[in-house]
Amino acid sequence: MYAAVRKYKTTPGAVSELIQRVQKGFVPIISQVPGFVTYYALDTGNDTVASISVFDDQAGADASTSKAADWVKQNLADLVQGAPDMQKLGGRLVGFYFCFGEYDVVGLAELPDDSAATAFALAAISPGHLKAYKTTKLFTVEETMEAMRKAGSLTFQGPSRG
Repeated sequence: MYAAVRKYKTTPGAVSELIQRVQKGFVPIISQVPGFVTYYALDTGNDTVASISVFDDQAGADASTSKAADWVKQNLADLVQGAPDMQKLGGRLVGFYFCFGEYDVVGLAELPDDSAATAFALAAISPGHLKAYKTTKLFTVEETMEAMRKAGSLTFQGPSRG
């Protein structure tokens, strides 16, 4: 089983409305994703909603993330605080995972350039609620191959032994 867990901070008093919209509009969409098992939307207090989508395989859980991001942007922007921030930068959240290790969560986002990624990082850490934040730029196979071609045309003289 694979799960996608999401958390939304709503505008004050909007939890019930958000859950109703999700049940009527989003659940019928996500239930059509191959491997769908179940979906839960939970009022976790303090104007916050957590959702859990469960699938038989990782492909279903991954597909649900993009569907959820698009649906929230189109249908819940008036109820969710902070949802448009990444979209304002021209980016999108690809995945959000809880994990073992150095960090408790890992988010995978696509942003158009380094400046947008830096702006998002600064905005994310500025409230002071994160213990640590790390950005790792990922490269496509094509970008890596281009870098290898460029490196192949360079020469480097190592330190001499004496």
